[in-house]
Amino acid sequence: MPPPASALHKEACKPDICVSLSADGVLHPCFAWDGRNSFSLCTCTLGIGRIKNMEPKCDTDDVADPAAFIRFDSHTDAMQFVCRTGYNDALLYPPFSANDLVEATNTLIKDDNIVLMDMTTAVPTTAHAAYKALTIAGFNASASCKKDHNAAFLIMRTAANTPSFLIGHHWSITQTIGKERADEHVNGAPTPMAFLIFRDKQVYLPTEVCRTNVDVASRIVAQELTMKESLFCCCICHKGLVESHSGACVKVSRMAMSKCGHMFHAECIAMHIDKTASRACPGCLL
Repeated sequence: MPPPASALHKEACKPDICVSLSADGVLHPCFAWDGRNSFSLCTCTLGIGRIKNMEPKCDTDDVADPAAFIRFDSHTDAMQFVCRTGYNDALLYPPFSANDLVEATNTLIKDDNIVLMDMTTAVPTTAHAAYKALTIAGFNASASCKKDHNAAFLIMRTAANTPSFLIGHHWSITQTIGKERADEHVNGAPTPMAFLIFRDKQVYLPTEVCRTNVDVASRIVAQELTMKESLFCCCICHKGLVESHSGACVKVSRMAMSKCGHMFHAECIAMHIDKTASRACPGCLL
């Protein structure tokens, strides 16, 4: 029997290989348990990359430096660098905490025998960008999911951890497809706000989705974990509001939400208003 999900983060993982983030945003990091309630970078022969123009080069040392940072004079300088990298929504953040999102989601999925846990604190909040931290946290989560089928993990971007989160995201893609293609990907894809790792699924929520409120965000996460459309659906047509997955990104349909919290496809509520000439919430009338 596998250990309970709450204990999985204390399991040691062997740093056999160094891998990174694929072009579609899937996390494949490398990390090792250090025995002190935290994870550090693996001591692989590749060593730590020295960042120059976001193109890491391998050291010749056999032991990796666990303090892998791109240094900035201030958080403001770091954020200016992130924005220049191509993350259009880098300065936008959710109006709720990762803990709020985890608690709200667990309330929705309490009968599904799934437990969502927060790994946001694994991404440092310093102005200096810990560019390997996101991949470390991702591999931690992936390894834990393999040991407990019902364990799920959230890594959310915040105002404080954005330098490490987004520069780490770009760095990981660069390792896989090179800087030029990574730049194209970052400029063309939605800015990540949160990564969700569960079983073999690794997806991310775009920033525009998370800017709403914790009720909407938690319903999206719950729907992704349980695949129950009823958790995030239109109150008029009763069809799911998740439109598709563009690579690893969860794409949500154009939607509207009433003050009472009912959600609708934008076209459904527009047709309802045209048909009934009423602006009363149709969800409350059911």
